[in-house]
Amino acid sequence: MYLPKEEGGLVFRSLVHMNLALLAKQAWRLVEDPGSPLALAYKTRYFPDTNFWDATIGSAPSYTWRSILQSREVRDEGANGSLGMAIPFAYGKIHGGVGPEDAFPILELLDRAFWKDAPGGKFEVKSAYLLSRRMAKEKDPSSMPNSPTSGFWKCMWKWKLPPKVRHFLWRLYFNSLPTGVNMGSRGMDIQEMCFFCGKSGNETMHIFQ
Repeated sequence: MYLPKEEGGLVFRSLVHMNLALLAKQAWRLVEDPGSPLALAYKTRYFPDTNFWDATIGSAPSYTWRSILQSREVRDEGANGSLGMAIPFAYGKIHGGVGPEDAFPILELLDRAFWKDAPGGKFEVKSAYLLSRRMAKEKDPSSMPNSPTSGFWKCMWKWKLPPKVRHFLWRLYFNSLPTGVNMGSRGMDIQEMCFFCGKSGNETMHIFQ
């Protein structure tokens, strides 16, 4: 259901990937504003001798800190990293081409973290969400449900039919209609036999026979 419509989904957000994206947002705040009271408190407690990029979970971590670190892979993949590491190299290059009065503002700009997939390098939850989904699919292709070609779904959603009919066809394809067999498989106490013939199971395909 959380796939795009052209991939056979209904554009619902995956709670797992959305949660990781929101946690990455909290992590990004610590990166963007290391002087904030929250960032300083975390630094004092968990990474006093290093920076946030290299921080570890530490001993007896709080639930919040453990949750933030769960988004580490999304954060590291989406960011170009703290570009302060490039300053020693850039310093010599900059001083060779501009005056000292212009070098330090440029170096200050370099010492920032940039989000790769967003305009201006600013973090976006939507971008982090899509990145988390893409990473999960690359790591385990079987984690994403199979669906027909995107051309079929693009055509189907454009059919000039009432929305409820198109939604019915979507549920029919994925066998998610509230038949007796489907509801019984979900633990509901309901008769699975056909109400009309009383013989065959109340399955999706049997209803249309």
